[in-house]
Amino acid sequence: MKFLCWFSFARSGSNYLSDLLSAFEGVTSFREVFQSGGVHAYNSNSGSRERQLALQTLGRKFGIEVEDVRDASLVSLVRNHPGKFFDAFAESSEYPSDEVFSLKIFEGHLAEDKISAEILPRKDLAAVVLIRPPLDTFISAQKVTVAKKAIAIDTTSIKPELDFAKFARWRERREAWINFINANASAFSGYLDYERITDGNRSNTMQTLNSALHMAGLENIRLARTQDFKTTERQDKASAPAEKVSNFDQFLKDCQTAGINPHREPVALQLPSLVPES
Repeated sequence: MKFLCWFSFARSGSNYLSDLLSAFEGVTSFREVFQSGGVHAYNSNSGSRERQLALQTLGRKFGIEVEDVRDASLVSLVRNHPGKFFDAFAESSEYPSDEVFSLKIFEGHLAEDKISAEILPRKDLAAVVLIRPPLDTFISAQKVTVAKKAIAIDTTSIKPELDFAKFARWRERREAWINFINANASAFSGYLDYERITDGNRSNTMQTLNSALHMAGLENIRLARTQDFKTTERQDKASAPAEKVSNFDQFLKDCQTAGINPHREPVALQLPSLVPES
């Protein structure tokens, strides 16, 4: 059994990626296991069976009866003992021995010392970073705030006014998260750019992702030959940041005054790309 951990930021296309991973044979693609709102330990593209098996597995491992992913005691235990979560599935008899469990970890999900001590050292884990241009990520998050819904909504017509002070604080948290990843760079396989898996061609996308996963050390996974699956649709049909917000010119001036390039990461990610330039 192998675990695939995606380290990323909210609104970076991780749900789309999670859905794509469900098309691989032997991959169970979990979503946000370690968030405070619930232990989402079930396959992105399947029904209640995986959810129930996951809850039963976790309940036995932690010695509690669990019926819902939002159970407060389960959330607390999993976030305080993340290594035990991985052990629960590594030792579970409900899943095939060659199963790959994919899940994502965002900034703020877990204390960094928990990640360093209980997750990154695991020999059965491949750690990969998913990135998306920071300004696109921030704008998407602001649109979700306005819409009050994160999934299955078209946000193209929503054009929020960007608050520079809020962006600056958000950027500081992003920088801290990247600095943490860089400090542990030797534990990571590399990074995948969201823009490289959204070219509109499903075949190309899946082959690119397949190659990236092999580079990350998951040589045995295979694309399913026939599998009907749905992916999270692109929520914002606009492309340029200026088309997505109502005050882009003023926001850009505020950034320039502060000496910030909002299109670039606050600090460089010191990891190799899992999709080499052709």
